[in-house]
Amino acid sequence: MKDFEAAIVQAGFDVTDFSARQLLHLPGTKEVIPDIATVVVRRISTNIAIKYQCGMPSEWWKHFEADMKADKFGQPLI
Repeated sequence: MKDFEAAIVQAGFDVTDFSARQLLHLPGTKEVIPDIATVVVRRISTNIAIKYQCGMPSEWWKHFEADMKADKFGQPLI
C-alpha cells in the first residue's frame, strides 16, 4: 500500500482522493491488492488511469479493466 500511495503522491494526487482509495481494492470486494511493486499513473484530462505491474494476478487485472471500462468507479477511463 505504501508503494501505491507513494506513486499517487509522486503523480501529484492526494491519497485521500476517492479514485485512489477505490483502486486499492478489487472490484466488488474489500480485499486489498497485495504486492504492488510498480504503479504507473497517468492523467488523462481530469481522469486517473492506473495500471498495476508486478504482483497483480492476470485474472484480477481482467476484472479490474472490465470494471474500469464499465465506469463502475464513476470516472470514465480511456
